[in-house]
Amino acid sequence: APGSRLTVAAGFSSGDRSVILEGAAYFDVTHDDAHPFTVRAAGAEIRDIGTSFTVKTDATGGVSVAVTHGTVALREAVSSTPTAVELHAGDRGLVSAGSVEVTRGTVTEDEMAWTRGQLSYRDTPLSEVQADLKRWYGINLVVLDSALFRLTITMPVQQDSAKVVSTIAAALGADT
Repeated sequence: APGSRLTVAAGFSSGDRSVILEGAAYFDVTHDDAHPFTVRAAGAEIRDIGTSFTVKTDATGGVSVAVTHGTVALREAVSSTPTAVELHAGDRGLVSAGSVEVTRGTVTEDEMAWTRGQLSYRDTPLSEVQADLKRWYGINLVVLDSALFRLTITMPVQQDSAKVVSTIAAALGADT
């Protein structure tokens, strides 16, 4: 995604298929038991078990993983008990504050809209929307009332930046 950073391991071509992600990315991975593919993002480690999935970091150090096909193993990377949780197609995992939270069967195609240059939100915290607007469009959403950050946004797929901003402004009762 725009404004994201992906660091590829020096030995990637010789079998160390690991990357470090800051921001958001979509991965469509061919599974290889001998050379597992691993994404490290903030405090999370995501290991492919043959799949397509997205990983998105947020400003607070949280990591969201949404699986569209196949299976991934998700774990909190700095835990003293590094037990991984398997996520299957349709599952979402959230690593935040040292814990892993899983919701089963909630990932929809609309949530993958960003991989096609579109934005869509379902009960998304305003802080995440604010970060996306900055990353995607260079728009600095200024929120003067801190109570608004407790709100979530639900918005159908939008591609045009002006429509995205006007929809968010209408939801917040604000001017553009």
